[in-house]
Amino acid sequence: MRVEQAVANPCGIAVLGTSICRVPPDHAIIRCTVERTDHAPGAAFEQARVAAASVRGAFERLGVAEVKTSRISLSQDRRWDPDQKQQIDVGYTARLSFQAAVQDLDTLETVLVDIIEAGANRLDGVAFETSMLGELRAQARRQAVENGRSKAEHYARAAGVALGRLLHLEDTDPKGLRGREEVTRGGASDAVDPGWIEVGASVHLTFKLER
Repeated sequence: MRVEQAVANPCGIAVLGTSICRVPPDHAIIRCTVERTDHAPGAAFEQARVAAASVRGAFERLGVAEVKTSRISLSQDRRWDPDQKQQIDVGYTARLSFQAAVQDLDTLETVLVDIIEAGANRLDGVAFETSMLGELRAQARRQAVENGRSKAEHYARAAGVALGRLLHLEDTDPKGLRGREEVTRGGASDAVDPGWIEVGASVHLTFKLER
């Protein structure tokens, strides 16, 4: 990654401070949809409502309390008929979408199996998240500044000068840091699971140099 110096004419020493903080996820967000198609719109609505009630029941049985449901919608479906070489009507599809937060990650597999068996015929995604996101961002930003100052102090000592006051601090885009970041890991272990949540921070710092 090429990083351009943010200060065109620095007076002192300019460094890039970076950090990536990592923590394991503490919950998962499931997004799924119930869809039912019938030639009669009323029947499609009724079938979708029955299936949605079954999915809600599965969430309740498994202790998943944070469940959001969309309003039911209806669309007319068409498909390509190769024999007639044209689009033909296949009926009406009623659908409801669910978003649920699973706090106990050990139950995630069971939850997914049960809601699909209960009637969710489309799994739209599973995202692993952390409730500590705000704290993680703040930690990454603090660590980026500390790492930048430490880097500047090393350069100053090597140059035989003292590091002076901070002249300039500029927040920059942390994307593309991998391979050049100062890493702060959450937890006691140095081993990093590929499923951990990562938040990065990057700052340009300019310090005055003292003789």
